[in-house]
Amino acid sequence: MKRLFKKTALMYLITQGGMICSLVIMITLVSCSFKISKELLDSQFIAEFGNEETVIEISYNENVLKKLVESEQETDSDIKEEKEEVKEQTEVIEEEQPVVEEVVEQPVEEVEPVYYLTEQTNVELGSQIANFATQYVGNPYVYGGTSLTSGADCSGFVLAVFSNFGISLPRTATDQSYSGTPVSLDYLQLGDLIFYGYGSITHVGIYIGNGQIVHAMNEAMGINISSYTFMPIITAVRVI
Repeated sequence: MKRLFKKTALMYLITQGGMICSLVIMITLVSCSFKISKELLDSQFIAEFGNEETVIEISYNENVLKKLVESEQETDSDIKEEKEEVKEQTEVIEEEQPVVEEVVEQPVEEVEPVYYLTEQTNVELGSQIANFATQYVGNPYVYGGTSLTSGADCSGFVLAVFSNFGISLPRTATDQSYSGTPVSLDYLQLGDLIFYGYGSITHVGIYIGNGQIVHAMNEAMGINISSYTFMPIITAVRVI
C-alpha cells in the first residue's frame, strides 16, 4: 500500500514538473522571438535609412517639422483673428463717423455801393437854411416838439426848419438819414444834415459852416450851436 502511494505521488510530481518546464520553455521561446523580431526590424530600418544616429536625426527632424507646422497654423490663426478685429474696429469707426453734409455755396448778394457827394450843390439854398436855423438859438428843447419858438427836439427842429423852405422830411432822425444823398465829411456844405450816435442814430444837427452845427441839444442847453464833432458821427446827408 505504501509502495503504491509513493509511486502515485512520484507520477504527480513528474507531471507537474513537466508542465512547469513546458511553461518556462514557452516563455523563453516567446522572449527570444520578440527580441529577434525587434532586431530584425531595427536592422531593416537602419539598412533603409542609415545608422542609428541617422534614425535619431530623422526622428528629431520630424518633431521639429511637426512643431513648425503647428506654429505656422497658430500664426495663421492669430493673423486671421487680428484681421477680424481690424475689420470690426473699421466697421465701428465707419459707423461713428459723423455724416458730413454737402456744403452748397450760396450766391453772395451784391451790395449796392454808397456814393458820397464830393461837390457843392445848391450852395445858396444851403446858406439860406443855415442862416434861418440860427435865428432860433436859445429857444427851448422840448421832447417830441416841432415848434421853432415853443420848443422842439433834434429831429423836430430839423423838420420845422426845412419845412419853411418847402422840403418835407420824416419825423425821426433815423428816417431823416435816408431822405438825402450821403456826403463826404470833407465836402460838407451849409444846410447838410449830420447824424450822430453810439452804434445807432440818436441825434441830428444842421451844418452851418466853420466846423459847427445848430441843433436842439437837450433840455439844459436848448437850441444852440456846437462843434460838429461833439458826438460820434454816423453819417451825413444832403437833402437839397
